[in-house]
Amino acid sequence: MESNHVDMTWRDSANRVAFAARRACLPLVLLWSIGSLAGAEDAQESEYQKRWKAGANAVARLQRFAARWCADNGLEGAATNEWEESLLLEPDNEDARKGLGFVRKKGEWVRPEDYSVERENRGEPKQIGDALDTYRKKRTGIVSAAERDLVPLARWAAEKGFKERSKRLWTLVRLFDPGNADACEAIGWKETGGRWYPEAEAASRKMARDLLENGDGGKAVKEASEVTAPMDAKFERRRSGHFTFEGRATQDQLANWLRGSEAVRTLMFDLLAPDEQKRPAGVTGVFLTSNGEHVKFLEKCTPMSEDERTTYATLGGWTTFTPSIVFELWTKGEFPEYHREAAIHITAHMLFQGTWGIAKPAPWLSEGFALWFTDRLTGSALARCTDLMGNKMGEDRSPSTATWRSRLRSRMREASAPTLRAVFRAHADDLDMDKNIVSWSFVSFLASQPEVFRKFVQRVAEGEEEIDALFETLDAKDYDAIQAKWEVWVRDNS
Repeated sequence: MESNHVDMTWRDSANRVAFAARRACLPLVLLWSIGSLAGAEDAQESEYQKRWKAGANAVARLQRFAARWCADNGLEGAATNEWEESLLLEPDNEDARKGLGFVRKKGEWVRPEDYSVERENRGEPKQIGDALDTYRKKRTGIVSAAERDLVPLARWAAEKGFKERSKRLWTLVRLFDPGNADACEAIGWKETGGRWYPEAEAASRKMARDLLENGDGGKAVKEASEVTAPMDAKFERRRSGHFTFEGRATQDQLANWLRGSEAVRTLMFDLLAPDEQKRPAGVTGVFLTSNGEHVKFLEKCTPMSEDERTTYATLGGWTTFTPSIVFELWTKGEFPEYHREAAIHITAHMLFQGTWGIAKPAPWLSEGFALWFTDRLTGSALARCTDLMGNKMGEDRSPSTATWRSRLRSRMREASAPTLRAVFRAHADDLDMDKNIVSWSFVSFLASQPEVFRKFVQRVAEGEEEIDALFETLDAKDYDAIQAKWEVWVRDNS
């Protein structure tokens, strides 16, 4: 019995050991699997770091070469921008850090408080122009390197499950090639009208296009016009919910122009939400196709003196807010696309001034605001108020605004774009195309923050200077602070 007891005890012990051993097999297998997986992940991580360092260095090295060249050839502002951009790829690069005034202290890069970062190019205009031509060729090489090294890495990272890293890489790709469709899609942008935009802007542009194509085109009006009756001319007339247009045009053309102006009204009031009682009840537009008709209109249909008529005879149109809002535009011959856009442009001006009682908005605000609507609705800038000074169709008239974003980004990187300080202080006849693009972009920046825009407009309507109102609503202490906020927005949204 005793021996049997011992035998059973031994067998029980053996069974327990065997059972324990069998239980141990599962975690051993699992640990082996986890270890294998971890090893694979470590290998992928190692491969990613290897690819990233090689690609980042290839691009950043070219940027540092370009920065040194720029600094040696009067393009100090462009050099600063290249140094800063290269740090996105190699944050601890000693040459780039020193180029931006940093020094190492206790293992960290710091910059003396009194150090002033150079943001402007220096030299004679021709010297700067020639240097910029050379720099642009160098920039082409940098963009090609980014395409060669960063795009494949972004795709590889996505395939291997590094989603956040892939998105960051595509963001960098857009830094060098803003129009890269794969990059735009990867960071969540949407395509509309054949171009890519941040999701909210894409939706806004789609709505604008729908309004322009399907909005209120009005109905033909047979009764005589009170505005142009003294001219004794046979004009076509058409009325929509808020506008009456007439002139040398077909009913289809008038309907097209009315849809544009109604779209402006809808978009503007959605954006700035004025009180209902402040919204103008109606606007009359007159469209003529010769200077002779323009002069006749001024003589017979306006209350101006002879001296005033002489002055306006050479201008591209006439406007009034009393007793109601009326505008007249003329071109040399039929130019329906110009008239459509001019109607949008002038409607934006007049509704903005008439709704908020702003007699003379700053030129950058007035033009930037009108260009914001023409870009969003027609994608063109055929009409500008500087054209109306002499009814001249300038060579830099823009049948398309498609290049404005890339043009602005390039000018900003080159430090050749007009500064906001310069644009805010410009007179109307100083607003060349580059200043107009900056004005348009800054209004876009404000429009991306509707509440801020509304507060700004309210302050201006109450009599505050535009720049003071901007300092307050943007919580900025000076021009440089506003410039910095706007430049970050341009980089991320254009």
